[in-house]
Amino acid sequence: MSIAEEFMDSFLAAHPQVRTGNLNMNEIDRLIAEHENTLNELPLKDFDGLNTAQLKDLINDTLSNNSILKFRQDIAEHVDKVPLFILSELLLNAIQESGSIELTETGTLPAHICELLYTQNLISTPYENVKNFNEDNISCLWSVRQYLLDSGMAKKRHNVLTLTKKGEKAIKGPKTDRFLTLFNYMSNSFQWSNFYDRDEKGRHGQFGWAYSVVLLSIYGGVARDSRFYSNKLIHALDNTSFQIYKQIRDERHLEHDQATYDICFFDFFATWFGLVNIERKTEFSIYHKSELSITKSPLLDQLFEITPW
Repeated sequence: MSIAEEFMDSFLAAHPQVRTGNLNMNEIDRLIAEHENTLNELPLKDFDGLNTAQLKDLINDTLSNNSILKFRQDIAEHVDKVPLFILSELLLNAIQESGSIELTETGTLPAHICELLYTQNLISTPYENVKNFNEDNISCLWSVRQYLLDSGMAKKRHNVLTLTKKGEKAIKGPKTDRFLTLFNYMSNSFQWSNFYDRDEKGRHGQFGWAYSVVLLSIYGGVARDSRFYSNKLIHALDNTSFQIYKQIRDERHLEHDQATYDICFFDFFATWFGLVNIERKTEFSIYHKSELSITKSPLLDQLFEITPW
């Protein structure tokens, strides 16, 4: 049964007078709108007790006053613990101190800057075998450089990286503002298919990332298999696929979705922002995906607050 059919069945059950033919279209339209509002406010088991309106706000109005997920008021005390933010600050300061950074012939960061950033040991992934300090082999470094360019804080001219007036002003401003700019860029503007080219423009992980953070906040206190989270996300946002999985009970049906979610959300986004601790049950190889055991980090609850529902 389609969603539209389910809605009409519940509508007619709630308003049997519609079947009499005694109501005009304006009256029917009013009843439909009221019924839709009623359904939107009902807590749904598939959404962990969230109602449809709350889930929509998480996806479309993320971190706003309407959303149950917000940054805490005191995040300035904690942003210096965020790995990707530390890297972005180091690169900003390096450009400021030197006045400019001459890029390689291919437009990437030079080896000495890559070494400066990478040897901070802030971020590592099982997919990158770093044998030399080359930006092409270290995804977090080219992502930070691209962030500074796309945000307008830096510019590249004649293969030289310099700060813009916006960047110079940003450095003098509150670090919280720079963190929020970085987080908004990585969660919304940056395409997560850059993490994994099979991600189909962020469908697995980026779409609904805030719901994933809420789930982590609720359930992440104990170690859970990463599939616990990917199944919940797929159930909420791709219910058709999940219902097929429930009928055939074959893990292979969701294997691609789950692998993509693990890589994009956990191994990259959540790791780069220091939101999770990951224990690998098996070693990653091109032939076999790691099984991940996930717990939330203390930083997740230091950065975010969730309104009870």
